[in-house]
Amino acid sequence: MKKVYGSEVEHYQNNLDYAAAVHKWNLGIMCGLLKDDIHFHRMFVCLDACKKGIIVGCRLMIVLDGFHLKGPYGGQLLCAVGKDRNDDMYPIVYAVVESECRDSWTWFMATLLDFFGPYRRLWMGIYGLMDTFDTVYLGVEHRFCIPHLHANCKQKGWKGRAFKDELFGVARATTKSDFERHLNVIKGMSEEAFDYLEKIDPRSWLRHAFGTNFKTDMISNNIGRIL
Repeated sequence: MKKVYGSEVEHYQNNLDYAAAVHKWNLGIMCGLLKDDIHFHRMFVCLDACKKGIIVGCRLMIVLDGFHLKGPYGGQLLCAVGKDRNDDMYPIVYAVVESECRDSWTWFMATLLDFFGPYRRLWMGIYGLMDTFDTVYLGVEHRFCIPHLHANCKQKGWKGRAFKDELFGVARATTKSDFERHLNVIKGMSEEAFDYLEKIDPRSWLRHAFGTNFKTDMISNNIGRIL
């Protein structure tokens, strides 16, 4: 594999040349690097064609996710993905960062919004990492990813297939009566889980309470795994 693709160690040493080549052959692109004299820290890439496409042909929302990189240096790949008018996945930007934390995500979103300039007002909604983005982009609708919410519930001790089915039933319900029916089942399983879910803004995770500006009823940000 190393003979075919080369060494990742050598590739990281050429990141400045790579950024320059990307800028040369893709007009309008943003390819930003953060590094010091010794260490590479972060890299952000947004192709101009992707920028134009998200503006003229996609829904008013973005999905955010992060993934572990398994090379010799580790780090995280952060990405923003949209959905076009046919409900197909549409990649927008990606970045390589040292770790997935509040600082790297805030930098990622601030850079993304700066690149899109006035067009960022088109976005009505963001999936994932709700607290972080209130610091860089106010006035948009935020939504939870239900699989991530379920993972948080499992960490608190609310496990099992029955609980998972009812939790997804609560989120997927399109009427208030169906929502209350599933939520009452959860209340019978665990009063603590019921109280925890009751405190979450219903507009951020319940289909029956979603606003109309967003134009999508997704309850998962897993389309971010396109990259």
